[in-house]
Amino acid sequence: MKAKSRAFLVRFFGVISISAGIAFAQEKATAQSQTEQKAAETITPPAADAPESCASFRGKWTGIWGYGIGQASLWVTSVDANCVAKIAYIGNPGAPTSYETVEIKNGILEWVCNRFSGGVCVLSRHGHELWARYANPVGGINDAVFKKIE
Repeated sequence: MKAKSRAFLVRFFGVISISAGIAFAQEKATAQSQTEQKAAETITPPAADAPESCASFRGKWTGIWGYGIGQASLWVTSVDANCVAKIAYIGNPGAPTSYETVEIKNGILEWVCNRFSGGVCVLSRHGHELWARYANPVGGINDAVFKKIE
């Protein structure tokens, strides 16, 4: 009987140890992921030699699309000297989960913002706002005005 009890305890504590190890690893991975997310969310100053027509896009922006589409956010976290911006576009409140790089050309930020429909967003700076225009290949269009929130 003692052998069975000992074997049970060895298995039991082995499972507990593995579970604790997995929980610790998951907690560490979550903390690391949150740290990486915070770093990705950081809005860095534009490159010192970035043209103003590009640098002025840097920041967090929010706007409301017409036709019931609703709120969207644009995060421009960096702009380099060649007007290449790191952006995240999200159609709902919250932090972005992925970023892409887009070149700002002649004061216009343009990229495929809807991969499903192939829709393109085109944003231009007007004072303290970004005026946005959306169009997709099947004729869908929409407009929004984005305001800087950070």
